[in-house]
Amino acid sequence: MIFSNKFKRTDYSKNSRIASMQVGNRIEFENKLWTVRGVYEYRWEDSISLEFELEGIYDKAYLEIELDDEEFTTFLTEISFEYLDEDLASKIKSNNTPKELFFNNETFYLDEISKGTCTNIKTKKTEKTVNIDYYNESEEYLISIEHKDGNNFSAFYGREISENDIIFTNINKF
Repeated sequence: MIFSNKFKRTDYSKNSRIASMQVGNRIEFENKLWTVRGVYEYRWEDSISLEFELEGIYDKAYLEIELDDEEFTTFLTEISFEYLDEDLASKIKSNNTPKELFFNNETFYLDEISKGTCTNIKTKKTEKTVNIDYYNESEEYLISIEHKDGNNFSAFYGREISENDIIFTNINKF
């Protein structure tokens, strides 16, 4: 069970096993064991998504599931802005979001800019957020830029995955 922005009990677990995860649950993905360390609910202009902060032995990653008609899940790791464009944050703040980014010898194309709120389920803290998504030409990989209140910018790199790619090791519901 996850709490919504108004802190009413919302059950997203009917959507997928991923949506039923909670802090402390463990999953296996790409031969690595991950523990859920945080759960966040994003309310966009036209949809809701859940993000799970994952911690591995040496890594930190994020699993995001969009809870709309075309439910899809992405697995992302944080990357440094210096690998993208050292002026990226100032370009976004001045409403001059680049149409293309270059990363790992590939061009990524602007796909979508979404505005909404992000709520930390545990602390109930809510922040305004803007998310900017770029996809490579094959649309297999993406870069996601997140801009939260003030000057807080983060960049993530990852790909869409299937729930079948994940081994759920201790979700009690299933």
